[in-house]
Amino acid sequence: MTPKATIGQNRLQGVDFCRSAAILIAMFSHSMATSGLADLHDSPLLTSVKFLIHFAAPTFIALFGAMLEVAYLSRIRSGQGGAAVNRLMSRALQCYLLYALSVLALFVAGNNTIEGTLRGVALFGYMPYTDILRFYVYALLLAPLLLALRNRFGLAPLLIAAALVQLAYPLLKAIPDIPEMRGGYYLNYIANALYGAADANQVPSLIHGLSLVVFGMAVGNIASNWMSGDQARRRGATRLYATLLAVTGVATAMMWNWTAPSATVDDLAMGVLRGLNHPLYYSSAAVGILLAVALGTYLLDVRKMGFGKPFLFAGRTSLFTFSFGNILLFFIPPLARNAGEALAIALVLFGLICLQSWLFDWAKSARPDGAGAPLVSWFQEALRGMTAVVSRLVNGLARNYSRMLKLA
Repeated sequence: MTPKATIGQNRLQGVDFCRSAAILIAMFSHSMATSGLADLHDSPLLTSVKFLIHFAAPTFIALFGAMLEVAYLSRIRSGQGGAAVNRLMSRALQCYLLYALSVLALFVAGNNTIEGTLRGVALFGYMPYTDILRFYVYALLLAPLLLALRNRFGLAPLLIAAALVQLAYPLLKAIPDIPEMRGGYYLNYIANALYGAADANQVPSLIHGLSLVVFGMAVGNIASNWMSGDQARRRGATRLYATLLAVTGVATAMMWNWTAPSATVDDLAMGVLRGLNHPLYYSSAAVGILLAVALGTYLLDVRKMGFGKPFLFAGRTSLFTFSFGNILLFFIPPLARNAGEALAIALVLFGLICLQSWLFDWAKSARPDGAGAPLVSWFQEALRGMTAVVSRLVNGLARNYSRMLKLA
């Protein structure tokens, strides 16, 4: 049920590669957690790996914004706003269905209660590994609004709003906790999902995540203009890139604990700053994203190197990978007795996740008259049928939504 997410019809392979790499890094992180490697072993090398992993979630959230900028904004400007909104609403429903499936899988695996499962299905529960899908449900529903604002007012106001979200960190943390009361769990959950009221978040809050999406729209704009034939657009993109890199780099340097630099590395690697929705988590990730996208664009789009192409399946199957890849992990019991076994198990699990996602991607695009023709043909027909049903279910909502935003 996962539609292709290739950015700009294969024009921006560097951006696609960065997004795919981030997804694979996140799934390797989940495989490590399932195998118990982090609990069985601690070393500077493992801390360095975890520090690298901290870039994964912000990267694929930001590059979702790049997809909005490059693939969806162009449709809106070409008069296909209604179709673009329908596709986003379809993906939101797909995302919810896959999230609900993962919630049920966690219960079947014996790792959740009936109450927790019902809360999860109602989007009022916390899920290991797949909470990012819950965030994507909200992000996809709000994406047409972001696109409408982007189309009408440009990038600058959105980037200012995203920066203000980060600057508001002290104010958000000063908001008093909701007192214990009937229904307090749900109020606390809403507050945490909205602005990160708790101090141990697995994924960004809605407003922090949307600030990443807006940042990603700017990244998509930069990469797209770099690849245009217009010198003025290229120079403008370079100026915007330099501005974003300078702002996020200076912000990161100002917030880094230079009296104990390794302590900041540890806080990022262990997810402490992510849990707090701390601005250093986002600024450091932004620097990494900007550097990675510049390098990927140069190597894959300018130099036309092909080393990244084998990994692009992860970007094309992102929803499938985040759902069925993590569902696989829910059913793995503790097996490792030492760090060596844990590492081996993590690598095997990661390999299985990659294999099932690659097979899904292959089956979607394989020729029906090739290997396994009857099965491939049935699968593709079933996938098209499910996608069509989802599209019809959201058609009325998408039509009214696009009219309200004046996108159609």
